Amino acid sequence: MACNSCGCTSLVSLDVGGSNLHCSECEKLVSSPAIHLQLAIFISHPEFKEWKIRVELLQATIQQLLPITASNLDEGFDVHLILNKNIMLKSCYVADIAGGDTMKLEEVDAFADIPENSICRYD
Repeated sequence: MACNSCGCTSLVSLDVGGSNLHCSECEKLVSSPAIHLQLAIFISHPEFKEWKIRVELLQATIQQLLPITASNLDEGFDVHLILNKNIMLKSCYVADIAGGDTMKLEEVDAFADIPENSICRYD
């Protein structure tokens, strides 16, 4: 869960039941926490056969792959929901190249600015 004001995930419970939350970043009382999911996937590409390609997905893409319901928020998601599933990534940038065989990509909003320190853009 994340603060509905600033998006920070550092929430502190103010009571035993955890119904009152406080954001440690913006110092506001969190009335309705936002759901914040993180998911990284590994993909293959015929031009990069020797590479391990890890892609960190945007919240919108994650929610398309894993529809949020009350039950899966408590119980988690079944990995079979995403195994061997084809997805269309809009835009990614190379965030890191580690050890010569692992490439980390981050999905970005097509209308957002690509960070200045990115290596290249692949659409």
